[in-house]
Amino acid sequence: MFDFNKPPQLPIRKRGAVGIMTDNDEAWLGVYINDGSNPITFGSQLWWMLQENWKCLERWGKSLLECGYWEEFQNGGLCPYCGKFGVGQPHRVKGSVIHLYESKGPKSIAPDPHCNGHSHLPTMPTVVSTNEMTDGMWVEWAYVLDPKTYNLTIHRSVRCGGTFEARQGGRKWDQPKFKYFQLDTFNLHGYEPDWENLEKRGLAASFYYHQKYTENPCGEIPHAPEV
Repeated sequence: MFDFNKPPQLPIRKRGAVGIMTDNDEAWLGVYINDGSNPITFGSQLWWMLQENWKCLERWGKSLLECGYWEEFQNGGLCPYCGKFGVGQPHRVKGSVIHLYESKGPKSIAPDPHCNGHSHLPTMPTVVSTNEMTDGMWVEWAYVLDPKTYNLTIHRSVRCGGTFEARQGGRKWDQPKFKYFQLDTFNLHGYEPDWENLEKRGLAASFYYHQKYTENPCGEIPHAPEV
């Protein structure tokens, strides 16, 4: 019998998103987290940031969606490598620029003011819930805030049936479809979630749907995960 209290033997990635519900109460927009988005690592950090801003959550959400990436939002829209605001997340940063930035200490900024050694990604929300079929491949964990209800919903992306034709450049291939599996919803006026338990449940859900839909399962198919 499969034990849901043990992490599944699948690659554990930590990419994710923080999203804000839109006015239609069904879709959400979000910013991408490049690493460290799993509940144990990221959950408490986000929870207490929202606690500190609970009186102005709608404004907080609007500020978030002016960015494309969580790291960009944390930096207040400032690129540490060129010292410019609102230009987007640093991208393709040369090692020499990183070394110069780090060698001058954490308070130094703008070692590459003319952007000769780095570029920027678009400043706009990069994750949309309606694209879950494709985004779920890259967004393992999603934290979605509804500023009107003070609810924070946590999702885990999981496999679902079927494939679609993916294209990049001149290449094309059959890409498995994904969906966002809702793990739980918590009100900010309540108790802080058990992040370790949430992570175990999310990984169990991921493993279950992987076994169900993959052509190369890792063993027995467990029972459906409880939400």
